Amino acid sequence: MKKHKKHRKKKMGLKRQQSEEIRRTKEKGTMEMEQQQKNDNADKIRELMEKEAYAEAINTFADILAEGKEPPESTFGEIARAYFELGDYARAADWVTMTLTSTPDDIDVRILLARICQREKRIEDALKIYDYLIAVQNAHLTDAQRREIDRRAGL
Repeated sequence: MKKHKKHRKKKMGLKRQQSEEIRRTKEKGTMEMEQQQKNDNADKIRELMEKEAYAEAINTFADILAEGKEPPESTFGEIARAYFELGDYARAADWVTMTLTSTPDDIDVRILLARICQREKRIEDALKIYDYLIAVQNAHLTDAQRREIDRRAGL
């Protein structure tokens, strides 16, 4: 009888292990699907930005939020640029702030912030941002970014 109890106990332990493994596999699959969905959403927003469909990019982002999904942080800068291109500099600045909170070294977003300052006639602030980029981020600037800074700052 003792043998039977040990065997039963061992069998129950194996079943628990299998159940736990199945649960973890499902969780992993769900997380991978969510990550793939985030990547797809980010790609869609980037495609819309490339097509200069700024309002549609913002609406797609809003739809993601309305569905209760977490939007990809990698698109925050794109949303900032969409608002900028539509002339909503206050919202663009808000999204710049959110982007720089999660990725403080995002050079393109800092350039966008300087452009917002220029549009709002805050030239000194814009020049300070350009100076910062040249002084601190110089090694990381692409040639295109350098040319844009030179053109916009009048350097």
